[in-house]
Amino acid sequence: MSRVAVSCPQEVVRDLESYLEKSRRQAVPWAGARVLKTRVRRNIKLAECPSFGQSVLTYAPKCPGAADYQNLAREVLALESAKRVAA
Repeated sequence: MSRVAVSCPQEVVRDLESYLEKSRRQAVPWAGARVLKTRVRRNIKLAECPSFGQSVLTYAPKCPGAADYQNLAREVLALESAKRVAA
């Protein structure tokens, strides 16, 4: 059971990356889309925070999910910064 839980997301990522790569040669709105490297792990605090009307950064700032979202934000900001430098 745990093996399926681990391999399934990896399989989804591979399938999505393959689909996006094929889309690059087509005139579709997502032709420039990419799969980011940062992964957001599932945890109970991420599931609980909407019930309290709070972001995970307010509700449980030290939980793994909050750290993952902070890392995701850093990755997006770095990509945007790189785009600006290249332009």
